[in-house]
Amino acid sequence: MNKSFPTAIMLCVVAVLSFSMLASASTLSVVPVTHVQPLEKYNCQISANNTSASLFINTSADWLIQVAGSNYTNLTGIPQDDDVGIYYVNITTTDFWGTSYNNFTVEVNYDATQSVSASLILTLVIGFGLILMGMIEPRLFFFAGIVWIFAAVAVLYSYGAGWTIIGIGLGMVLLIAGGLSIDRVK
Repeated sequence: MNKSFPTAIMLCVVAVLSFSMLASASTLSVVPVTHVQPLEKYNCQISANNTSASLFINTSADWLIQVAGSNYTNLTGIPQDDDVGIYYVNITTTDFWGTSYNNFTVEVNYDATQSVSASLILTLVIGFGLILMGMIEPRLFFFAGIVWIFAAVAVLYSYGAGWTIIGIGLGMVLLIAGGLSIDRVK
């Protein structure tokens, strides 16, 4: 029997074992939540396919805490009003076979639609208020027309083309009505 034959078999076994160990390297399963509003609960579930892997979380968000479960870890917390900003989260899992990373940012900010809704309400109150005043003094329709056109371009465009067209159209009608009422006074 050839002495190199057992050596070749041994090398094949080592190669197969090495390949199987590389194939079972730990991987992370994270669906990052990248936005949260102040005073609302943040929760991000993290799990690794290998329960013997070590999990390390590094973050600049001091309001986040790590809560370990049986097969997963939750990254959770409630940001306060003074926590508005952008924070990094670096998640690392290591085991015998390797290291896996998942890095993302979490933005703490008020929802932009809240401020736009307030501006829409203010725009409509001022616009319709000027129309009501124009019914008392028709020359104010001209000023109301200017305000409606400006509001359509500055505020209503964020709600779509329909709102913008309505605002500009109403503004043009009010400009014409106000212009005609000014012409009658002369």
